[in-house]
Amino acid sequence: MQKSPLLILLLLWVNILQAQKMYEATYDFQLDKNKFADNFKQEKTQNDKRYNRMLKRMLSSANNTDFSLVFNAERAIFKPIERLTIDNAISDKVGKALLISLDAETKLYTDIACENHFKEVNAGGKTYLVNYPLKTINWKITNSKKSYKNFEIIRATAVITNANGVKTQVEAWFCPKIPARYGPIMFGGLPGLIMQLKAEEKTKKGLRYSFNLTSIEEIDRLRIKIPNDKYEIITNQELQAIFRKMNSNFRPD
Repeated sequence: MQKSPLLILLLLWVNILQAQKMYEATYDFQLDKNKFADNFKQEKTQNDKRYNRMLKRMLSSANNTDFSLVFNAERAIFKPIERLTIDNAISDKVGKALLISLDAETKLYTDIACENHFKEVNAGGKTYLVNYPLKTINWKITNSKKSYKNFEIIRATAVITNANGVKTQVEAWFCPKIPARYGPIMFGGLPGLIMQLKAEEKTKKGLRYSFNLTSIEEIDRLRIKIPNDKYEIITNQELQAIFRKMNSNFRPD
């Protein structure tokens, strides 16, 4: 049966309104302490003890961090939230180092239309938007299902290889009832919001970590604006060149 023009227009408006809805999901983040213990040294010297104390601070700071994911059908912004602790976790530069290694220390924008991530990075006193192409993750969706936060979620797995050849084993549980193709950090591309995620870097001293959704709600916000009019957009290669130049300036003659 052919749809009437009025019905087509109505369906179009419903889709537009759905696209304009904005949501905020919050996630608890945890680094696996047992896996992280592989990084500790035997305390034979004072330097070894100082090194281990630094690692303990890093672990404590990272595990005192929650994350916010604000999204609509077109864009998302993922960012850390400081918990109210004495250590003030994210501002602790030692703890922040661990989150930097995961691209989780600062604001990360996702634009579905242009298929890019944009990460806010400060380098040399200037803030840039570093452009990362949207990852194409070869997800394998399984038949495993469970209930979480009153939602039915489905298990998916993937193995991701980075530019250095390091593999990361990923398990994600996504919710088809929330058809947003987002998740923590740069993980996404599933037919539903990722509510739980576990990842493990397959090296001896690699990290094992997890994100678990703690809440989700509709929020009053007009749009997500990527500040490309405020910050210069650069590639990751250009960012690394800036860091190399900064390091060379600190070297003694």
